[in-house]
Amino acid sequence: MARLSFVIVGGGSGLGLLLGQMLAERNAEAIGVIDLDTRSAEAALDAYRRKGNVVTAFATCDIRTSNNAHAAFEQVANQLTRVDTLINCAAIYPRKPLLEISDADWDASNAVNVKGTFHMMVAAVRHMRQQTPKNKVRGRIVNITSVDAFKAHPKNAHYAATKAAVVSLTKSFAHEVAADGILVNSVAPAGMATETAKESGFLAELAAASPLGRGGEPEEMAEWVLMAGGSRNTFMTGENIIVSGGYIYAWSWFVTIYRSRLQSQSWTGETIGILVLDCFYPYLPGNVANATTYKFPVRYAVVEGATSDRLVYDRDPALIESFIAAARQLESEGVKAITGACGFMAIFQKELTASVSIPVFSSSLLQIPFIYQITGKRIGVISADKTKLMPQHFENAGVASDIPLALVGMENVVAFTQAIFYPDGTLDNDAIRNGVLDVVQNLLDKYDDIGSILLECSDLPPYAAEVQAVSGLPVFDFVTMINYVHETLARKPYSGWI
Repeated sequence: MARLSFVIVGGGSGLGLLLGQMLAERNAEAIGVIDLDTRSAEAALDAYRRKGNVVTAFATCDIRTSNNAHAAFEQVANQLTRVDTLINCAAIYPRKPLLEISDADWDASNAVNVKGTFHMMVAAVRHMRQQTPKNKVRGRIVNITSVDAFKAHPKNAHYAATKAAVVSLTKSFAHEVAADGILVNSVAPAGMATETAKESGFLAELAAASPLGRGGEPEEMAEWVLMAGGSRNTFMTGENIIVSGGYIYAWSWFVTIYRSRLQSQSWTGETIGILVLDCFYPYLPGNVANATTYKFPVRYAVVEGATSDRLVYDRDPALIESFIAAARQLESEGVKAITGACGFMAIFQKELTASVSIPVFSSSLLQIPFIYQITGKRIGVISADKTKLMPQHFENAGVASDIPLALVGMENVVAFTQAIFYPDGTLDNDAIRNGVLDVVQNLLDKYDDIGSILLECSDLPPYAAEVQAVSGLPVFDFVTMINYVHETLARKPYSGWI
């Protein structure tokens, strides 16, 4: 705080008085106070001077009108010569049942808490814009808001509304003056264990509301104000710092009422549902059936009786009922789209799409038309068993017959076929990796016009990075498709700078 000058609006009592004392102890160069209560302000300045060798200034002011507020700020600023930080603490805290709040109550709260804060910010900005920057910063403004701005509070709704307005003002001012090197932030304390709270018996209510089991000490709140308003803050602006001891988050459920979409739904949050085969072998990270493959939650449903043999080798049409049942189960559980865990599930793509009301992308083969459109070159398709990929698989995936493909398979890699098609619960990862890379190299040796590689099998994505390292080509698989569809279903707003 050394070599910085502060102006505290409402510095004659409460949090404002404490902030001034802490600033004096930390060698602030100058402290100005603007307050309606002359006697309290003068006592505060005496206390500041006793705490340290600090220049002080004072102006009496009713901040509800711009002329008074601007004149008071100018008076104090002229005495201090420079104002590095304005701290807006002045506010009134009326408590009244929601339906009994009168026009006069609204006018009083708005005049002090919103208009008064606004007037002082305008005065400070006009002054700070003329100053030479210190460490890239011309000035700082810190507004005291409240956790009440972020929750329902029927006993002081007008106070809470004004503090929400100050949060909004803070962001607007921060945007307006960012280019000037002026940082504007707010701090939202929860109820504090002040002497007044202790005398009124309010401590028990504070303790009951806090997950920490106590009200915050005023010094604990003040530290964040000094952080936002001090020399250590050279970049943060437009932020509201909530210092609630977990109170605001513990009660956040009270703010909004939600309704479940489906009567059978007892959980939520998964965008993608995945149909997995009725198999028994280890699913490595990267495998479609390993949940750690994804950066978002997924939900699985086992297709009963759908073994690798019955789907890949037999193409058993009797499986369709089990597939439809599993897809409908996932839909009832709230997922937004359904995929599969085997490229050969393309055989049932049309029936699955017709059986549910959400998107179905059962097979990695569905990516082929897209891949060809963006590369215009032959696609190398690495399958679990190329001899079992039939024209119907490609037709159901929307793959035109004129798209050039190069099909290779893992059917001659013993470690792979033993683990996947004749599972005993074990999987030799190194042997399969070596087999995958051998297949890739054979593909590249045979075809000199490959533009991309598609890993049909859901067991191959764990090796995608090494396939790319060997081939130097774009590599697509089930996971690229799932990530893509997830992004279409879970869009988030963008933020940034221009």
